Amino acid sequence: MDPTLWVSYALKEGLGMGLMKIGQGYVGAQSPTLWHLVLATGLVGLVMTVVGFLVLLYAKEKFYPGGGYLIGSLLSGVAMFGATFCAFAALRAGADMGANTFLGNAIVIVPAAIIGRLRFKEKVGLSQWLGIVVAIASAVCVTMPTLDRGGGWAWIVWSLGTLAFATFMRLFPKELAVWGRRHGLPPIHSGQQLFWGGVAMTFCIVVASSQEGPAQDVFRPEPLLLIGAVGISNVFWWRYRLLAYIAKAPMSVKDLPTLPVYLATASLGGCLLFGDTFGLWKAFGFFLFFPAFFLAQEGSWGYCKRLLGEYRWRIRSPIYLDRCTEQPEPAQPRVRVG
Repeated sequence: MDPTLWVSYALKEGLGMGLMKIGQGYVGAQSPTLWHLVLATGLVGLVMTVVGFLVLLYAKEKFYPGGGYLIGSLLSGVAMFGATFCAFAALRAGADMGANTFLGNAIVIVPAAIIGRLRFKEKVGLSQWLGIVVAIASAVCVTMPTLDRGGGWAWIVWSLGTLAFATFMRLFPKELAVWGRRHGLPPIHSGQQLFWGGVAMTFCIVVASSQEGPAQDVFRPEPLLLIGAVGISNVFWWRYRLLAYIAKAPMSVKDLPTLPVYLATASLGGCLLFGDTFGLWKAFGFFLFFPAFFLAQEGSWGYCKRLLGEYRWRIRSPIYLDRCTEQPEPAQPRVRVG
């Protein structure tokens, strides 16, 4: 398997997440109560369930993926519900789209650095702690200029909720891939994860349907179209995240291609469509993400240099050039004996 294949998957994941965030902004702005958001989140899960069902039918794959795969897919759906609902709520509370994306997703490197070390019994060294401090400083730079928006600190609380669930959304797909390899099983089909993850999210519809208001407001053409767009975006990026981990993406650096594309798409959409501002402090906070990432994720810089070598994006050294331009020795004529 190409060791750099996961990078293309990660880039596509970032684009899908950016489009998802724009759709979440529209849904959040049109939802008067939190019950509306619960129903909208359930409908997003229903879209994912239907798409997963159709994918499995087309691929002629079985619906039951096996014990460990099933549990992991359901847990991924629960995490997806929490992250989607909290993102809807933050944007409903008046969150700046770029700041919400940064605080709710980019800063996932902080809990990932800690949980990853605890999960694999590794210590968090001085560079990791320094990276965590820089990441927190970058989050302050991004969020402080946007506190004068409507909702005050409420959107920050909801964004932190998104961050908590986003951490598990990165952990569960990785565990699925590792579990399958450990037991010598073929990778879980993306349609299976979409179907069962969507089933877990769809239960929200049962809860929200007990309220009279949400159903009347949500089941209209425009909200349903926006919710469907969010669901399709989820299908797109969730599939590529799973494929990246199946392609053996290291958890410590998998988000490096994803998050810049996600941040850029969401921030540009927020500025063009929702009137968000992009000042100097916000740009500086985004810039701080890169040193924070490399400090918090031990070994990521060395891995990225090797990866750049695979793609030949860096300026080649003289030794490398000599090696590439070296002419092969002429073949010696074969002498027949006898």
